[in-house]
Amino acid sequence: MTAVTGQVHAARVRILTWNMASAFGSYKEYHDEAWAEVLAREPDIAFLQECAPPPEFPYGWTVHAEPFEIWGSAIVTRLPMTPVRFEPTSHLGRFGAYLATATVTLPDGTELLVSSVHERTAPASKRLLKDLDGAAMRRPSVDVPWWNDVAWHGLADLVRGRRFIVAGDWNTSRWVDAKGIPTPSGKDFFDRAEAAGWVDLHQRAVGHEERSWFGSTNPRVHQPDVIFADASTAAGLVGCRVEPEWAADRKLSDHAPVIAELQVGHARAMT
Repeated sequence: MTAVTGQVHAARVRILTWNMASAFGSYKEYHDEAWAEVLAREPDIAFLQECAPPPEFPYGWTVHAEPFEIWGSAIVTRLPMTPVRFEPTSHLGRFGAYLATATVTLPDGTELLVSSVHERTAPASKRLLKDLDGAAMRRPSVDVPWWNDVAWHGLADLVRGRRFIVAGDWNTSRWVDAKGIPTPSGKDFFDRAEAAGWVDLHQRAVGHEERSWFGSTNPRVHQPDVIFADASTAAGLVGCRVEPEWAADRKLSDHAPVIAELQVGHARAMT
């Protein structure tokens, strides 16, 4: 009789998302320091926004960003990565450097579709909506679709049926008040994502939003920086946290990074 046992080959993967705010004021002065902090945390995948990647990275790191003039979004990783590019006039191609999209292979061989996102909370332009069904994209609580609505719908189509992580600055949050009531537009955004199978890793780990934007003195918690994943990827969640000191204390950006830890792996039959 042959005994069969299961041997698990697993690895810990660190995910970081951060709007580095290189487009505004004094934050530009600290951009090199901010990059040093990102690499020092040794993320396996970093989703960055408002960044200007340095011309060279240490050995083992790769970066993908669309062409930009001042700043753009980027994916930085130590894992095998293949960039995904869109026709400029396509649904997602219209966002240009606001999106950076690629496929990344995890240590267990799983292929993820990943996208670094930076979107506006403002009515979508006519150029953005050309030939698209804007009415179907808007949230019930807003009169017209916003930029982040149009981006979400395009990405939802792209990742459907696939393993994915989509992270970045969505410029919207649940914006829960002192009574625990979220703003309708924020609630609609996250309810729609959840209904489509998108898991907010920080919400799953912590159960409530934490402040990640420090560009206002409003005491109300605003967390526009979110890491979404499919249910299978989210099942490996170990923890997720906002780290406010990079923004609140060191003033490297007006956003704080969000960092998640995932356990990935697979079981192999052994005789």
